[in-house]
Amino acid sequence: MSMVAQLEGYRGGVVYTIDEEETRRLWEQYSDSHESFFRPPTASNRIVHEVVERSLGRHELKALDAEAWLDGSLEIFAGFVDDPALLEQVKKGTLWFVCDSAPPDRDVWSGECRMDKARNRPPITFLYTRSIACRLPGDVFDLGWTGALDHFVGHLYPYFQGDRDPASYDERVACRNQHLAAQVRARRDWRFRIVALLLPFIYRLHKRIALSAYRWTRGPGGPVARR
Repeated sequence: MSMVAQLEGYRGGVVYTIDEEETRRLWEQYSDSHESFFRPPTASNRIVHEVVERSLGRHELKALDAEAWLDGSLEIFAGFVDDPALLEQVKKGTLWFVCDSAPPDRDVWSGECRMDKARNRPPITFLYTRSIACRLPGDVFDLGWTGALDHFVGHLYPYFQGDRDPASYDERVACRNQHLAAQVRARRDWRFRIVALLLPFIYRLHKRIALSAYRWTRGPGGPVARR
């Protein structure tokens, strides 16, 4: 895979805005090659979806903001991963889309990464404007999307490390890496101390990730776990 990914007229490293029709076309066009991660349908997801959809208004998600959150995530990960140079490939080797679309199901709260296990085509990351994350109020909107981009980088960094076993970059790994990033962010922003405390419990309800999947750090962070 080249440093700058290519797929049709799109190239990696740029956050594009696409409409619902184009989003659906990409889903269908690459459904045989790109797989999303397993999302357990949970009662908590259904309840959260119904409450948020009924009570909170939707905010605009801009590609420029998404790219800023992505760059911020890459900067944070560079402080604790074992191969910071690989993060350039995470950005430029992935296709990034802000989609004026609802997620494929209510178990997606912000966006999703879809990976080509055969590695013939670049990963695709979809950020959905009609997701729960776009209904978060005030500062929580920024915190939510910051965490979402940390989560996607948490998938992509171990993917680009080259291990072909999907378990090396699955939801458990991404949640753990997002949690490590929150701990690093907490050194400069007290709000992420709360985020780091809550994330394991949120993902236990949201994705059924075991509490034992996480690692608490003291001082400088260690390398991102690959499993």
